[in-house]
Amino acid sequence: LASLDIRFMANKTLLAQFIAIIYGLIKVVELIAKMLSGRLISQYGIGFGLMALPVLLCFFTSLGAVAGTVLGNESSIFFLMIVASKLIERVVTRSLFEPAFNILYQPLDAELRLDVQTKAEMIVQPVTVGLTGITLLIFNWFGALNLVVGVLGGVAFAWSFGSYLLYREYRQFLLQNLAQKLDQTATAFRKLLAAFKEA
Repeated sequence: LASLDIRFMANKTLLAQFIAIIYGLIKVVELIAKMLSGRLISQYGIGFGLMALPVLLCFFTSLGAVAGTVLGNESSIFFLMIVASKLIERVVTRSLFEPAFNILYQPLDAELRLDVQTKAEMIVQPVTVGLTGITLLIFNWFGALNLVVGVLGGVAFAWSFGSYLLYREYRQFLLQNLAQKLDQTATAFRKLLAAFKEA
């Protein structure tokens, strides 16, 4: 919004038209991405779905931070990187990240799954959004747009690393869960076979 304000300060009609075009474009690209997301996650795995968003955001916001520092906040490259970041955030979140993230709950027991998912969506996410809003408000007071973009790039990098660790932990948990289920099935089969022999 700060970048839009800098770019379209003199012409509010042009600002409204630009926002309408961008959000229309986001919806079209999001529709196409949602049609492809199942195939992409099936082919490249949950790790791809979890990592695509933070890695892309890290790349584009870092480029934006560099462009803003070198060329200034009014430069077209800075503005395009900010717009690309917003497009990626909206499209990739809904088409890849959220479906992949929801799969992470599947290995949990049914009772525990609902509890964990509810706490994540009803407590953790709102608190995170609130902290983000307070942080952005503080940055806004200082008027440091380049600093906001740079910090966002750092957050996206940390998020990429956290997503990788989460995916690695998920794989280990899933393998343990499958081994346990296989062991339980084998034990039940042995008991059934023993009962069949006795009969």
